[in-house]
Amino acid sequence: MKQLSITPSIISEGYNRITCWTQGRAAALPDGGGVMTAQKLVLAGCDDYGCIHSRVSLGNLTEWSDFVPQAGLARRAGGPGIEIALCDGTPIWHAATGKVLATGHTAGYRVGQNCPESHLSLYRGAPVRGLIPCRTWYSVYDQAADTWAPSRQLLVPPELGVFGSGCTQRVDLADGTLLLPAYSLPTKDQAAATIVLRCAFDGETLSLIESGPPIRLPPELADGSARGFCEPSIARIGECFVLTLREYDKGYVATSLDGLHFSKPVPWTWHEDGTEIGSYNTQQHFATIGDRLYLVYTRRGVNNDHVFRHRAPLFIAEVSLDGFTPTLIRESEQIAVPERGARLGNFGVTNVSEREAWVVACEWMQSWRGGGEPGWSDCEAHGANNAIWLSRIELPAE
Repeated sequence: MKQLSITPSIISEGYNRITCWTQGRAAALPDGGGVMTAQKLVLAGCDDYGCIHSRVSLGNLTEWSDFVPQAGLARRAGGPGIEIALCDGTPIWHAATGKVLATGHTAGYRVGQNCPESHLSLYRGAPVRGLIPCRTWYSVYDQAADTWAPSRQLLVPPELGVFGSGCTQRVDLADGTLLLPAYSLPTKDQAAATIVLRCAFDGETLSLIESGPPIRLPPELADGSARGFCEPSIARIGECFVLTLREYDKGYVATSLDGLHFSKPVPWTWHEDGTEIGSYNTQQHFATIGDRLYLVYTRRGVNNDHVFRHRAPLFIAEVSLDGFTPTLIRESEQIAVPERGARLGNFGVTNVSEREAWVVACEWMQSWRGGGEPGWSDCEAHGANNAIWLSRIELPAE
């Protein structure tokens, strides 16, 4: 099997051991360059995010401008005693309008609290308090001014429920509409559900057209300790839509012919023998290169027990659609971004052209021992220093 050409590069590195860059993702621009977003995380907290920053490539993909904070994407007051952070953004070029559209979700914090209120419901055995709703935000990039518009909220009818689109990868359709995956937060009564929204985008406003039914864990697995399906990403290969889903114990996959109504999710497995790939509690994303679909993911079993949730290295492998049930071809597996002690699980994949994709990831300087000195010292012991990686994934020359 012919291997992909993979060129990993560090485009910036270094941090102050108080905060570190996270949630790095990029959109490809028609001129061959790119725009990247990321935000700083307070290492003493848990998902304690600040303002989203942006940078652009300077003539090539190894040199980039400095990050600039975006006033319209800053943390803000959300009511008495509440702060709202815009986080988990994914910028993607929208060809029909010639704009870069970023989507993500909101996280709510009680003043003085160093982790989102929603986290109290995410961990097994944790008590559930009244949640600050998670919403889908979006912003449009002004390339001429090199700034992002103030964020807006995707409006949905109350009966649909509350869904956020953090860390998700969308599909743009030929008519300019887009399929945007989103997910709810778990409650004490129900695990998180994923939903796919079909939206219109006119270059300024993102609006809901229709939605598919919620996608939930099978009843036999959705007990009181299950988190459910979150951080979904969608891709299209031929006439098939493929949805990959993060879940506490393993990664799942489902398929659809219309992009809204999906098959029962099943665990990701190896094509060769049907065993599970070993990915768990971490997002996965798709790359479409040539006429083939690839998954970028993390997994156990590669001498990476020292990495938080085994979230490094990042692997890429080809997806087989034999029998309309996606599996991964183990023979095709390659390392997309190397492991240096820090987790890489909050990453992004950019589909650039028919022959090229990018994988962008920040070394997240917290470990199994949490934040502060124990966390960053664990990561540094293996060489990590909050590097921001960009790997170019290309078809090999003929």
